[in-house]
Amino acid sequence: MSQTTVSLIERGQSDRASLQAIQAVAAAIDARLVLEIRWRAGDLDRLLDADHGRLTGFLVRRLRDWGWEARAEVTYEAARRSGSVDILAWHAERRILLVIEIKTAIASGEAILRKLDEKVRIAPRLARERFGWSPIATGRLLAIEDTSTNRRRTGANASFFDAALPMSGPRLRRWLASPVGAADGLLFLSSSSQVAGIQTRGGQHRVRRQRTAMKGTVPNDTRMAIRPAAEADEAIPTILIGYERPDR
Repeated sequence: MSQTTVSLIERGQSDRASLQAIQAVAAAIDARLVLEIRWRAGDLDRLLDADHGRLTGFLVRRLRDWGWEARAEVTYEAARRSGSVDILAWHAERRILLVIEIKTAIASGEAILRKLDEKVRIAPRLARERFGWSPIATGRLLAIEDTSTNRRRTGANASFFDAALPMSGPRLRRWLASPVGAADGLLFLSSSSQVAGIQTRGGQHRVRRQRTAMKGTVPNDTRMAIRPAAEADEAIPTILIGYERPDR
């Protein structure tokens, strides 16, 4: 490698050097190259968390309108397992407990349902110990962000999801408004705008500018509209390049 290339990198002009050259310089000084993608002054994980949080907040409010008491992100540790329940909902009049898993994207239906089943088995004891709730029935609900990709993936495995979560559509909506016994259901949550600016297509995350939300009415099924968050300042996605030198 030429001294000119090394000098460019040392002066912070890494955009004029190849990635291979930067990696070679890092290796020469026993350092590790770190690439971090930032978008609108935040990282992508935080943007995905914002999507999840927005859906969670909306569903919590909707459940409370239906007469449920709902708690978000309830953590647990049991039988060498730990995690959190996205929403733990309690209907005091009917003494029904509902364990809700929220997903912005569907990668593996089997993995999602295995984890949901684990939480359902833990939930009654968790509800008694944490909140004093004593359920006589426990249901499960998988709430998925309503995107074309998620619809396609669940549709491709419709028999699988139908067997595990048979209740959906208007029937599920009626049960949520007036529950009788336990129910296992699949709910699509429809967002009125892609606030996070990330859309999943073909397994890849594409960063796009935020679009103005279209006004409309809530359809009369289990799709639910979410009020858009405030517009974020426009910014150009940037990639930060840095070095991490391990402690000796």
